[in-house]
Amino acid sequence: MSLLHYIDNEVPAFGEWDAVVQAGSSTIVQSTDAAFPERGAVGLRTTVVGTDRAYVTRNDVATLSPGEGYHVGFWLRVPVAPPLEMFFIISRIALNDFFIKLSNYGKLRLQLRDDAGSYHSTSYSQAIDTGRWVYVVANIVRASSPTANDGRGELFVDGLSAGSVSGLDNYDTLDGTSYIRIGASSGVSDGFTCDFDEIKIGTSLADVEPFSPEPNGDYVEARRTVVLVPDSSDGREFADYCISELQTPRSLICYLPNASSSESLADYATFQSQVENDLTSFLNGRPVIEARACAFLIGYGTPGFFTSSGKLHSATSRLNHFGTAFSSGTANPFYQTTTRKTASEIRAENLWLATRIDADTLANAKALIDRAATIETLSALPDTDILYSDDADYRASVDCQKLRIATAASGDMLTPNAAFVLGVTGITDLDASGSRVTVVDDGENDTATLRSVSDWVTYGLLAAGYASGAGFANSSPTGFDKTAFCELLRVGATFAEAALAAVEKVDHTSVVAGSPLMTVAFLLAGYNFYLGTGGVEDIDWNNPVAYAKPEDESMELHLPLESGLRNVLGLRKVSSAGVEERNTHVVIHLETDTEDALLPAPLARPFDTSAEIVPDAHIRVGFSYETPAGHSQPAGFEVFSDSGSGILDLQTPIYVVSDVPPSADDVEVTFPIPQTPSNTIRIAVRAIANGQTSSLGKVVSVKIPTSPAVPAFLQGDQS
Repeated sequence: MSLLHYIDNEVPAFGEWDAVVQAGSSTIVQSTDAAFPERGAVGLRTTVVGTDRAYVTRNDVATLSPGEGYHVGFWLRVPVAPPLEMFFIISRIALNDFFIKLSNYGKLRLQLRDDAGSYHSTSYSQAIDTGRWVYVVANIVRASSPTANDGRGELFVDGLSAGSVSGLDNYDTLDGTSYIRIGASSGVSDGFTCDFDEIKIGTSLADVEPFSPEPNGDYVEARRTVVLVPDSSDGREFADYCISELQTPRSLICYLPNASSSESLADYATFQSQVENDLTSFLNGRPVIEARACAFLIGYGTPGFFTSSGKLHSATSRLNHFGTAFSSGTANPFYQTTTRKTASEIRAENLWLATRIDADTLANAKALIDRAATIETLSALPDTDILYSDDADYRASVDCQKLRIATAASGDMLTPNAAFVLGVTGITDLDASGSRVTVVDDGENDTATLRSVSDWVTYGLLAAGYASGAGFANSSPTGFDKTAFCELLRVGATFAEAALAAVEKVDHTSVVAGSPLMTVAFLLAGYNFYLGTGGVEDIDWNNPVAYAKPEDESMELHLPLESGLRNVLGLRKVSSAGVEERNTHVVIHLETDTEDALLPAPLARPFDTSAEIVPDAHIRVGFSYETPAGHSQPAGFEVFSDSGSGILDLQTPIYVVSDVPPSADDVEVTFPIPQTPSNTIRIAVRAIANGQTSSLGKVVSVKIPTSPAVPAFLQGDQS
């Protein structure tokens, strides 16, 4: 394989062309108005006045050896409706031997001449839509010998074969050096305008693959998503909407000429013939796109189901496993994953992301794209949004707390502000309020169509204004994991990524509807709780054990406490931007007894204890205390001494302080010196409340002064 020429028309003054021919008032110009919009700034625009020619020529394009061939590819646009029954040369390689023309009401035709001078042609069945860029490729092969009739040609439009000609004796006709003309070079009609850009010549279809912009990153995005649509006016209109609203590159639109209007097909073989075979051919001819892509969007009007062994299978689940032999109910290796996977990681597991946008009308299908865009504009889901689920364990879980969204049981709801409806059972209504991100029905036979209201998923999509949905198309649904689905959305994954991780099987019955690229910005602000066994230094600040919303004033926590051990619960505030403060605040100390009953919060110990002797044989003791977060408020304090033994007597306080004002932080008491045989007494204080005691504060010593000695009289006069 080899790319022989690539002409992008960016060189000024037709620098990439050998000649410019403009007859009469007809023109061919380098124009920004004719540029292919996804690359470069200049294209070629031909405007015909009368029947005069206007074209450019590139000489010495290639010389074909016997049996060899090459391909010519280019982007083509007809800005205004062409005149009827016109004859317009698009390109020519070798004089009158190989050309493409627009004729018969704007249809493309490939025409070849044999050695006898006879012309052979094949035509594309669809007329070229006015104003729409299409990628055209023509292939010509020279006969292998003067007597062989194996010359041939083929026309491709937007990656799919549009007809072929074979059995030609063109050995002598294609003997010599070829050239290419682009423009109006023969038999044109007055007033015709045509644009050309990105012209490639190569020895294989893959050589002339149309330009596609390089992806912005490693994860799924529009530049990695192939859009599948029927080759019909509605299909092309939906594709154009994906191009404008999802920024899908034009080269990633796969038109399916064999797709019927039926939503559900009789068997897998029919699905192959209508969808998979053309998709395979499309990707085979575009190896760069095939290597980059990791997702499919099944567009409006494309078949969405097929029956296998009496069970209705979905197109999204089958295309999750595209490129491998169909095997109903294949285990999904990404089931329940909660970390994002790159495009290469997805493809390495022989998986693709796949969602479907279909509806009863084209307008409603477009509306699903619009709703996803509306959700993506939110910097965060409103704090009024609610997640509904009948799974009480999930609603109470840490995984659900991470979402920082209010929850309720779906069976009880009237659905105001229902952003998420997960695992539908017993819903009485779905109203049109709130963000309406997604509705999931994991029951039996709940999503056998997306084109009429027949279940809660389609009701949500077609009547209640939801942007996406998921369900199952058969009586034996497999698992749909809410934790994986919501957690991936929380960390910034797309809807397609979250949906793949949520389904237990591929090649099966799960149906995923909505824009594959939709993301959801959950509320970030709130509080994170952390736990440690022991003291503050033992808190695991890397793994929160609970999450709270900013407005939460109370919450029920399910914590892994160890019996008989003291646990420390820490709290950190998180800003609206998701930035967590870096404090080590302790909210509460938690301790259980041997029967796992929660003990009261501990008391902090007094500090800055001092003692001194004051007149009248008293001791003045002073100390300070604070009640940190997570501790109990003291009801009083006990003062202990060592009674002269050197060991504090903790059974009998020498003084009890009671009725301490809650606002007090310094305490001073005076009491008589206790009886002691020693002249030094040791003093300590601890807090008390409801049978609890704190640790002792600092032990201080105070020396008791001795009484003065009786004066001694000297011998002699004692008067």
